[in-house]
Amino acid sequence: MIYILSGVAKSGKTYISEKILKDYGISSFSTDYLMMSLARANPNIGINPDSDDAVVADQLEPYLYEMIKTMVENNKTYLIEGVHFNPPFAQKLISEFKGKLRFVYLGFADIDVSEKIDELNLHETLIENRWYRHFSTKQMIELIEYLKTVSSTLRKESLLREIKYIEVKNIELQQNEIIQELLKK
Repeated sequence: MIYILSGVAKSGKTYISEKILKDYGISSFSTDYLMMSLARANPNIGINPDSDDAVVADQLEPYLYEMIKTMVENNKTYLIEGVHFNPPFAQKLISEFKGKLRFVYLGFADIDVSEKIDELNLHETLIENRWYRHFSTKQMIELIEYLKTVSSTLRKESLLREIKYIEVKNIELQQNEIIQELLKK
């Protein structure tokens, strides 16, 4: 079974994948590693890690597709986490690999901006890639507002395609709900 945990940046995907590894022994792979390896190894393909996540997702789609296809062919159990799964691609994967993968999106369209900033600050030592660490308060507010908008769009698109979306308000309190939904346990 391939488990895919996607959604907006800073929604708790890595936190959940590490919990799943610890509690269930399911290894995970972050799509950020694929993005960075392709961007660094072959700049000519034009993957820019600083681009909009949806744009990079489209660029990574053929690589992710073949990676997932190979995992399915080899009957592997893996968790793939990252922002790089646009809903049309997710729908294609679900359709093509029926019964071989489970998919959940995470987002935070409804959260209060200051609550989200507090949550990020609370978990800062657990966050692997704090690319925003030098942001001013104004920049952080703008970032969270932007990610809320992306979450809202993602929620609409995932529900339209009947793909599970979970609104994250507190990742610690919701971790079991998310894990149960993803693993169907």
